[in-house]
Amino acid sequence: MRKFTVIAVTVSILLPLFKTSTWAEETKTTTLISAADATIIDGNSSNYGGDSTLDCAHDGDTEFFLIRFDFGVIPSNAEVQTATLALNQISVSGDDVSINVYKLTESWSETTVSGVNKPNFDSGVTYGVLSTDSNTGEKIFPQNFSDLVQIWLNNPSSNFGLYFEATSSATYAHEFGSRESMVETERPRITLSYLVPDQESPVISEVTVSSVTATGVTITWITDEEASSFVDYGETSTYGKVMGSDQPTTSHVVDISGLKSDTIYYFRVRSKDLAENEAESTDSTFQTLPDTEDKQEDLVSDEIKPPTNLKSSSGRRDDNHYVELEWEPPENFEVDAYKIYRSEEDSLSYILLAEVESDENNFRDGEVEEGMTYFYVVRSVKGDEESEDSNEEVITIYGSELEEGLHKLNFWQGLIIFNVIVLPIFGLLYYRYKKKSKKLKNKKK
Repeated sequence: MRKFTVIAVTVSILLPLFKTSTWAEETKTTTLISAADATIIDGNSSNYGGDSTLDCAHDGDTEFFLIRFDFGVIPSNAEVQTATLALNQISVSGDDVSINVYKLTESWSETTVSGVNKPNFDSGVTYGVLSTDSNTGEKIFPQNFSDLVQIWLNNPSSNFGLYFEATSSATYAHEFGSRESMVETERPRITLSYLVPDQESPVISEVTVSSVTATGVTITWITDEEASSFVDYGETSTYGKVMGSDQPTTSHVVDISGLKSDTIYYFRVRSKDLAENEAESTDSTFQTLPDTEDKQEDLVSDEIKPPTNLKSSSGRRDDNHYVELEWEPPENFEVDAYKIYRSEEDSLSYILLAEVESDENNFRDGEVEEGMTYFYVVRSVKGDEESEDSNEEVITIYGSELEEGLHKLNFWQGLIIFNVIVLPIFGLLYYRYKKKSKKLKNKKK
């Protein structure tokens, strides 16, 4: 058991380290047909770029061939994992040979190349060797050409293609399909698998300011991919303060506290995806509420319907307590906003805590303390007037000591139930079992 625990802990620690390299890249596979190829006969000025075959032969003349692939469809930032080169042998005569592959170092044209103007190649590095046989069909080079293809992707101007030759002095003739072959499967091809790093920044939308109080605010937004959540804010457009989390998500919620009352704040939101691409919103502002605005009874109108069914619940997030308020909008009456009032003393000393939009019917009060009792009411707002109070909600914030006490109470309750109910039932069942066993013994006698 301890072994599995250690493994689980190790995986949980190491897994986040691989998020960027694993999740931020997409693996793709593609097959490319040669963009240019041609047979050349040593010393011969004829051009064979339009032939349907590529010849590697030594039967009087010595024949070689050239192939070039166009990698323009592959993203320039791709990371090549594998590159497999394949030819299709159409006919064969004579001995089996090994065909070597070299990198060309000069440009050439399929329509003009010949044995007298063939391009130079780097004979110092053999990139692949194909051991031929007498069988026709697909012939795959066993080597991985990924390093060479990666060089060409990083520097496309260096891609002059490949040079194929067999150095045997024996008599042989091996024909392979060219790109002009009428049969597509006979054409030279290279199959690539590659990773494409994510370079697209998240798209930020629906930036919303809510739950504004004298000292706090909640800012929410969404992104089209998982990303971090940060808000830059301050009393000037240079911000100066940051609040947020690195936890990837598409639904972002940042609660900001410790603000000055009745103050205009500038802010913007930022999100960075798993590939470190970051996006930020445009600059916006919000204004906190006055610090101690009492309920203004002279603004109350009987014609404005109050919210109904106000309910409260408490919770804890990151070791901070909060109270969650919910209410129902007044039926058949449109309001402009809702004002939330709170008192820390009694049902009379209410001050304005927050004002929320009319499409919201909930509010989280994050400025509460353990051991305190809070009183809440909510009013509907229409124009400059307010409704009567909703029903009052009173809630006490209990802490860990009470929770521990409740756990202890539950333990003793369980012990009492076990002793008073469970044990007597087992005792009764055991008594009946013994009585029945005794009767069976008496019958046997």
